[in-house]
Amino acid sequence: MKIKEKVAEILNSGKSMGLMMVARSAGCTELEAAESLKDEDKLILDGSEFDRVYSFLQGFNDLTFFIEKGGNIFENRVKLGNGKDGMGYFNLFDEGCLNGHLQKSSVYKIALLKIPFMNLTSYQTVFFDKDGNSLYSFYLSRTNHKHDEAEVQIFTQFLRG
Repeated sequence: MKIKEKVAEILNSGKSMGLMMVARSAGCTELEAAESLKDEDKLILDGSEFDRVYSFLQGFNDLTFFIEKGGNIFENRVKLGNGKDGMGYFNLFDEGCLNGHLQKSSVYKIALLKIPFMNLTSYQTVFFDKDGNSLYSFYLSRTNHKHDEAEVQIFTQFLRG
């Protein structure tokens, strides 16, 4: 069975799996799993589009920042502030916003995805390394299990080009 078929089967099974678990179940990388989604549910961009995607994400009221390291998953609701290139990093430092130092050169691909999760639809932006692994992701946040419909429309318009 091809990866695309495995991913579709997993997503259609109704199991609650994020992209990482879908990839593991399909025996592929997270990037390959993302690339296997239906065309209308994905936009895969080159890492050189980092600035454009980051600027787009800054327009949302808040996002859920998601990072997995060594089987540990961290989620934090954040606002994205301004960043500045310096010393090899994209430095985030605005007060009340996500702070840190992102290495843009490590971003190989960026995927904007519409993907089912826990009987809901998730809207995810994933930054991948050259090996097809997720470096970190941003999700449209939910309040009481619901997205802001205006933000969903903005995300979907960008996703569809």
